[in-house]
Amino acid sequence: MSTILGAPRPDQAAYMLRAAAEAGRAYKAQLLDRLDPTPGQTVLDAGCGPGTDLPALAERVGDTGTVIGVDLDPRMLERAREHTAGLRAVDLREGDVHALPVASGTVDRARIDRVLLHVAACRRSPCEARSQAEWLHQE
Repeated sequence: MSTILGAPRPDQAAYMLRAAAEAGRAYKAQLLDRLDPTPGQTVLDAGCGPGTDLPALAERVGDTGTVIGVDLDPRMLERAREHTAGLRAVDLREGDVHALPVASGTVDRARIDRVLLHVAACRRSPCEARSQAEWLHQE
């Protein structure tokens, strides 16, 4: 285990799970409502981390929809697999937000939440990110 100023560094995935569980419940509910995923849709969670939000997205898209969780960190994806075990609607993929492993025209909704601070070289502006999301939604 690495240390910071002599103290043990906390497990990043555990920290993110606690932070999501303890704070921001109203924010998360509002974000989900604004995203408005409906049964049968495909929703992309770019930078899904430990999968904290994937079950709520899967509940909204139902048995006929799909939630694609993408993260660059294999450790986060392992936590996401644990967090979403038994949810058939969830498809986890390793990938970079700069080159999402998602084909054009296959996503109805996309979200990115608290991810840009983890991106090594943020090469795109928020407008370019929106353009990328629109590209994913093209027929």
